[in-house]
Amino acid sequence: MAKKEQYLVIANREADSKELAEAVRETTAVCGTVSMAYRVAKTIGRISKADITYRTCLENLKARAHTEIRQDGDEHEAPARISIFRIKSY
Repeated sequence: MAKKEQYLVIANREADSKELAEAVRETTAVCGTVSMAYRVAKTIGRISKADITYRTCLENLKARAHTEIRQDGDEHEAPARISIFRIKSY
């Protein structure tokens, strides 16, 4: 049985919708590549300038199977934190 790596993207922010199912759809995603996961994470988290680059994200996922992306800049605001996990599907 072949294993396929996928990437789970989870936003740690308040969802716009009050309904649970809609909130889950707004804050989670599963992607097939690191590149897509990085782009989706920036979109879900509404991040214009990430604190880490795509290359750093890729290296973290290879080494630890987990990385976090935050908005680069103002430390006083409570930025959204996006987590990306490497998962395996069978």
